[in-house]
Amino acid sequence: MVSGESAGGHLALSTAFIPDSAGLDRPCASLVPVPSRQRWYGVTDVADVIDGPNRAVLAMQWLGSLPDRDEIARRVSPLTLLKNQLASYQRRNRLP
Repeated sequence: MVSGESAGGHLALSTAFIPDSAGLDRPCASLVPVPSRQRWYGVTDVADVIDGPNRAVLAMQWLGSLPDRDEIARRVSPLTLLKNQLASYQRRNRLP
């Protein structure tokens, strides 16, 4: 089980939704399957906390003034990834 609060909660969700193909990690010698995750107050929408109504100073400092920070925020947001996975599931199963 992977569990975390705040930033750790974001990382716990990331283990569930960020695919290996995203290229956001370094190659690991071996991957261990994670049977469950628990998020306690983790960020689900990074774009919202860097430049949205729920803006947080620490989150803004995390990505700073990177020119592609909006793209990075989208790529590391479990909410975005979950929406993509649900849309893919709906297409595969021909759901509305």
